[in-house]
Amino acid sequence: MSAARHRQSTGASGHPRLRDVGWLVWRQHRLLIVTAAVVTLVLCVLQLLVERQLHGLNCPDSDQCAVANGDLFTRAKWLLEAVVATPALVAAFVGAPLVAREIEQGTHIVAWGQDISPRRWLLSKLAVLGAVMAAFAAVLWACARRLAEALTATAPSTVDFSRFSRLPFETLAPLVVSYCVAALALGVAVGAVVRRTLPAVAIAAALFVGSWFAIGQFVRPHYLPAARSLAPVSAAGVDSVEPNPLYLVNNSWADANGHVASYPDGCNQVQDQVAWAACLNSHGVSHRVSIYQPGRREAEFELIEAGLYGLLAAAGTALAVAATRNRVRRRP
Repeated sequence: MSAARHRQSTGASGHPRLRDVGWLVWRQHRLLIVTAAVVTLVLCVLQLLVERQLHGLNCPDSDQCAVANGDLFTRAKWLLEAVVATPALVAAFVGAPLVAREIEQGTHIVAWGQDISPRRWLLSKLAVLGAVMAAFAAVLWACARRLAEALTATAPSTVDFSRFSRLPFETLAPLVVSYCVAALALGVAVGAVVRRTLPAVAIAAALFVGSWFAIGQFVRPHYLPAARSLAPVSAAGVDSVEPNPLYLVNNSWADANGHVASYPDGCNQVQDQVAWAACLNSHGVSHRVSIYQPGRREAEFELIEAGLYGLLAAAGTALAVAATRNRVRRRP
């Protein structure tokens, strides 16, 4: 390539222009991009069709509705599960081969032997592919949100009653976009470290699924300190705590000081409400204590989770850059 043509393709600063990088990404990954577009389109159409069917139901009782239309609700849930599973596919089939295939086939010697540095080559490709995958994920989420809203409105028991349950939480907000970006970076990092395509595909998928599961089960409930509510026991029964909590950590009986106490088994046989309350008080149980995440924190939890996956994406990108840099240094 002549110096004039090189300046034209890289720009005056010597950096590759986004248009040229986009063209390179399209030429190398057009089959993958077209496949992702087709999958996105098919999933969206199927979700919109099921959403329309859900809106067409006339169900005065949601539980009876779920029983009578079990197949429809099952299809709706599986479509939402498919949306949540797409980031793992991005990690395995988009991210993992990006560097691993170049190294495995030896084409990295040509790609990184030009005037563009391995770091800039990697970041440019990540930026373009990340934007493409994020766009597909946003479209997929727009369809998934409609289906999730229809499902929770028609038969909430099929996806649990709380919006903090896994499927509603992950599909009602555009979290799948941040999942896909983090999955891409994680997959690229695994491919840069492992340097073999097939093992990188398997490891990237397993690593992302493991991270996603751990965050959802063990980290998400504790993004913010839990609220604590004491409801006194009275002859009218036990007063309710704040309605529609995001996550109920604990719901137990307590004494007058708010300390958790065991429910006295002897009070189970008492039918009269006044006598039942007196029985509890005689055993030192005077309150119902609830430790929970209030429903008003839903948006905060979504932002925290999106930020957490943003940090994972940044860490994966940094690891991928470091791995490619080390590979260049070791190259004879």
